[in-house]
Amino acid sequence: MDFTKQEKAVLFILASSFSIFLLLVLLRIDFQASQSEQNISSVSDELVVQVQGAVRNPGVYRVAQGTRLYELVDIAGGATGEAELQDLNLAAPLYDGQRIVIPSAEEKQEVFFSNLSSFLPQNEVLPSSGSDSLININTATEEQLESLPGIGEVLAGRIIQHRREKGTFSSPEDLLDVHGIGSKRLEEIREKITF
Repeated sequence: MDFTKQEKAVLFILASSFSIFLLLVLLRIDFQASQSEQNISSVSDELVVQVQGAVRNPGVYRVAQGTRLYELVDIAGGATGEAELQDLNLAAPLYDGQRIVIPSAEEKQEVFFSNLSSFLPQNEVLPSSGSDSLININTATEEQLESLPGIGEVLAGRIIQHRREKGTFSSPEDLLDVHGIGSKRLEEIREKITF
């Protein structure tokens, strides 16, 4: 088959164009593959963890693989003044999806009293402020609060939640801030509580 000079030139241009196109396609596929490998390695090097409780900026954070608990506390603005860190392993490495609660002194005290009450005989109530019959509203467990007239599980939970969020009660009237406690219920328990 004989081609004219002009036909040979056209065939050469077509073959060259096809070769360049094929080379570009192969380079693009290789570039995309290397990019996806980089993305996979960068995703696996990152952890998503949640920290809450007695830190200045609780929330969800993205941290590098190998980050330790003390570093996460620093990233979250540091521990608050109420934080109880002595029972935590601050050198522990974090893992993806982890949720960490930094306890406060008040929460630790509530857990202690709650656990302590399970070792007492059923009808015995922890003495508070030197009195056997009065219940200290600021340190009582849920069970102790439920022993007060008109205070059930729901109201006891609200009292404990109020203590956590707004601090301790200083007078009987402060209990009126708890949803569900009115003046009548307050009068029923006024002589049975202390602060």
